[in-house]
Amino acid sequence: MLAKRGLCAAIAAAVLHLAAPTAAQAQQAAAGAPVVAVVDVQKVLSEAEASKQAKQAIEGQRATYERDLEKQKQQLQAGQEQLQKQRAVLAPEALEQKRRELEQRFNDVRRQTEERRALLQEAMNDAMNQLRKEMGVAIAEVMKAKGVELTLPRSAVLVFDNRLDVTAEVLAELNKRLPKVSLPLN
Repeated sequence: MLAKRGLCAAIAAAVLHLAAPTAAQAQQAAAGAPVVAVVDVQKVLSEAEASKQAKQAIEGQRATYERDLEKQKQQLQAGQEQLQKQRAVLAPEALEQKRRELEQRFNDVRRQTEERRALLQEAMNDAMNQLRKEMGVAIAEVMKAKGVELTLPRSAVLVFDNRLDVTAEVLAELNKRLPKVSLPLN
């Protein structure tokens, strides 16, 4: 019971510490309280210049792939129509051979489409990993500059004083450190 009460008191103190306005970070440090900051990780990842650049590049490549796929679909449809027209004049063996060739082309297009989707997803994952890694460095730089001892993600904090929010500073540092990401797109 005492342990439970002690834990509840510690949680309540932490919530009050985060919710109550702070006098100054220097006073907190002098008083022995940790200097805390909060960063909105999702906002930083979505609004970073490198993130926007990566999304734009991937969408451009996706559009190129879709145009190519549309051309291939039209060619396959024309091949299918031609096969229907030849049905009456071709021998059954020749007709079956052309049908198998057309089916193989369909399968090739399907496989190519799946490979391209995987390539785009992998490129986006690589870009986000680069961003996350560099965001960690940016957070560390902001913490050092502001004398912060602990930074929490916004998603882990219920209530906090807006003066603890360092999202804008982290975003600016990240944009400075990583203005764009390299994407292995063909």
